[in-house]
Amino acid sequence: MLLSPDHTATLTDPQTWKDNPFIMRDERRDIKKRQPFLSFCWMAGVLILVAAWGSSLLWSVDTAFRGVPLFIGGDLGTSLCVILSGVHIWFIIGAARKHTTRQFTEESNQNTLSSLLMLPISPFQILVQTMVYPWAAAMRMAVALLPVYVFCVGIDGPTWLELAMLYLVFAMAALAVPHWNRPALSENIAILAPPKQNRFAMNTSQNAVGQEGSATKSVGASGALAFRLFLIPIVLSWMMAWRFGGITSVANGWLTQYLPNSIVSLLVAIPVSWPLVVARTLITPLDWFGIRIIPLLFVLPLFFISRYSQLVRASEYLSVGAYRDLPLQSTYRPRLLLAAGLRIAMALVIGGYFWKLGVVNGALAYFAPQIAGIGDPGLGGFAVLLFLFAGVWGFARGITMGQWQNRPLIRGERFILCRNSLPDGARYLCEPFGFALAFYLACCLFARTAPFPQMINGVAGSVGAMVLQLMLIGISGSVLSFGVARLFGAVGTIPRFVLPGLIAIGVFYSESVDIRNWLASFPQAGRVLAFIPPFRKLEVFSPFLGMLHVATARAGWVQRMLPGAPPWYSWVLTGLVVGGAMWLIAHLLDQRKTQPEQDAVTLVYNPTILSREVFSDPGQLKKSAIGKTDTRFVTGLIARLQTVWDNAVVARELRSRLRGQWEPPVLWTVLGLAVLITAVCFHPQIAPIPTVLGGWTAFVLMGAMRDSLSNTAAGVLGCWYLLLFFIALCNSFVTTGAFFAETQRSTLGFMLATPMSTRSIVLGKAAGLLGPSLGILAALSVWTLVLTLLFMPLVGPHALLGWFYAVFSALTLYLMINGITFTISAMFPKLSMSGSAWVWVLLFWFGSGPLGAVWVMVSIALGGFGLQGTSLWAAFIGVGWLLILLAYTLSVSSLHSMRRRDLSFASSKRGN
Repeated sequence: MLLSPDHTATLTDPQTWKDNPFIMRDERRDIKKRQPFLSFCWMAGVLILVAAWGSSLLWSVDTAFRGVPLFIGGDLGTSLCVILSGVHIWFIIGAARKHTTRQFTEESNQNTLSSLLMLPISPFQILVQTMVYPWAAAMRMAVALLPVYVFCVGIDGPTWLELAMLYLVFAMAALAVPHWNRPALSENIAILAPPKQNRFAMNTSQNAVGQEGSATKSVGASGALAFRLFLIPIVLSWMMAWRFGGITSVANGWLTQYLPNSIVSLLVAIPVSWPLVVARTLITPLDWFGIRIIPLLFVLPLFFISRYSQLVRASEYLSVGAYRDLPLQSTYRPRLLLAAGLRIAMALVIGGYFWKLGVVNGALAYFAPQIAGIGDPGLGGFAVLLFLFAGVWGFARGITMGQWQNRPLIRGERFILCRNSLPDGARYLCEPFGFALAFYLACCLFARTAPFPQMINGVAGSVGAMVLQLMLIGISGSVLSFGVARLFGAVGTIPRFVLPGLIAIGVFYSESVDIRNWLASFPQAGRVLAFIPPFRKLEVFSPFLGMLHVATARAGWVQRMLPGAPPWYSWVLTGLVVGGAMWLIAHLLDQRKTQPEQDAVTLVYNPTILSREVFSDPGQLKKSAIGKTDTRFVTGLIARLQTVWDNAVVARELRSRLRGQWEPPVLWTVLGLAVLITAVCFHPQIAPIPTVLGGWTAFVLMGAMRDSLSNTAAGVLGCWYLLLFFIALCNSFVTTGAFFAETQRSTLGFMLATPMSTRSIVLGKAAGLLGPSLGILAALSVWTLVLTLLFMPLVGPHALLGWFYAVFSALTLYLMINGITFTISAMFPKLSMSGSAWVWVLLFWFGSGPLGAVWVMVSIALGGFGLQGTSLWAAFIGVGWLLILLAYTLSVSSLHSMRRRDLSFASSKRGN
């Protein structure tokens, strides 16, 4: 059943589990650091606070509702189990991840990984044995609270079976595979970064994947932290404050058709109740393609297969010295097939449990014409979504294969030549559609449903005809994408964004009376307007639009947005002819080129059957890691900044955080998407969406509008302002642990010993940390200013004042929170400021009584001072900037104290 006989022998050998040196080593290390005792103390302290908070909450809820409501369990035992398990599981996960996430990375940094790999056991066995102690340490934390859960069962809380499933969830959460995804036998292993799977592209002169930029990491980490710190507590407090009648209506609503009330009632408090929800769901018979099956029968095999696949992948990386050596491993190809089969099985399981909701009860019927007779109303919509997904997948494969053939030579320590045959290329392009068809037929077979029933208002009358048309258009679109990428390479990205924009302009001008009348009011635009209507005919070059036309038939929303579409076979012929012609032209041009570098080729790989990670190169990764891939835009920006402000700290921070970022093609692509999205919002069928989403923000900032076109323009501006605030909030914690990172790298002393003034160090460090996210906010501010100036004839001159209010408020919020976290880091440089602790502190605060007290105090203060409108905004801005100045003063003072301590210590050492 396993991919290798060695794996079977390793897992069945008693010596693997009995003679495990890693258990003794890790246990001695933890005991020496008193890690078990400290972990138990932390868990006990937090759970005591949780118990106190939960007791007060349960008492308040019991008094208000005269009983424990369903959304926190319905009884005292279940409520206590919900609250404790929601906190307890994070300690279990933390204990497991502490010993696995960075285990091999730490071995590499300490130069002990090579000694570890020299042990007379296979890398697979090393990984298996290193997983045992982390799982045992995590389960030790889990078993510690077993008496409390038994007490919950004893007071008529959860059942014994639910308790067993809860501990199964704990055990699954504790089983973590050591993370390792780079070649372990490389001589540059200590500085290599793992390849980015989602940014691989073979269209540059160096086709290796580099290290992830620090700016992107900080943005993602700070965004996740902002989500956890603000959204979860606020949503939870809103749920807790919701009236019981509203909760009961949701619990007894449409979800009860698919899930029992014991699960639906707990979904309201899902941020805390999810372990018990999962435990109950595992043993609850749910509808799977019309048959009642408990999910446990699927979850356990898929879970263990997933962990086994991760083990095999990590063991392959521990056995090679370069990414391109991975195909030489005997388990590589079988592991790829196993991973693909695992994804298919998971899709079947998830699709089966959503079949009743989406297909039988018609939740997906909106996406396609209805089924005639008494058939499943959502079957057509399911087919449409499935083949649209296959179409996007096929288009992406066409682009990838075209770039492979456009630049087939990959340089590195050993040159690789990408080469595939014509049947392999055809299989590679058609595979997504074959998978979609097989998956669709398998679902219909499991559900005992006719796969191709008749449709109402269908173009060809049946789901089978619609599926055939979708497949033909999708395959031809894949050929077209392949031809464009084959001929133009990376430049082929430009027409993919320009073409939808031109189509949108032509359609909007033809279908929107308001836009035509407004443009006609400018006499000088008459000649330009004559070229706009023919743009809509370019839709025949967009296969995705063709698939949407076929999917929605005559009465669909696409037909209302893009009326007068050509026949479906126009897309098929266009894609095949144009794509084939581009491939032929590129092939003839390549025949005239000489490629002397191909003499250095040592490996010839078929990229259609290998993973992208194979084509990475450790030598190139080394260059990327030490800063050899700085983009011209970033280097020019830093050079210009140094001419104005010569600060070594800010230059170092920006260079490290923006390495490989802000590439001109990416910036132009983002700008094109912004223009396209803004233009799409003015379509009559889409205009109500931005009007509703951003209308209230626009009304607060700019007041009421006079007509529908003005409302749309104001709504678009409001949506961009909401995005500005969201990005400002997501990046409000980028300075968290600013000086902790310096202490970990042992560079804080060097920075303090520089002849720079303390103010220069503080400002340089803050500017360097805020630079990447501040650049994004600045770009959004400029973009909204441009839109404000363009829309001023529609929304009026007061739009400039609204822009000032929005931008200045977002900037103040962003700098205020970052200033506070920067100050805490400067005052306590050895504090890591883990976001998890903040989550629980704010969860307790916002989830119970103190939130109400704060709102009462704020309301009384605002009423007493008589603040409203502009005065209220000015008060917020004033308080924000006072906090920013206070944070700056405290940061300078703290850093000055650190410098004095270091200098005093150094002078005392010299004196001795």
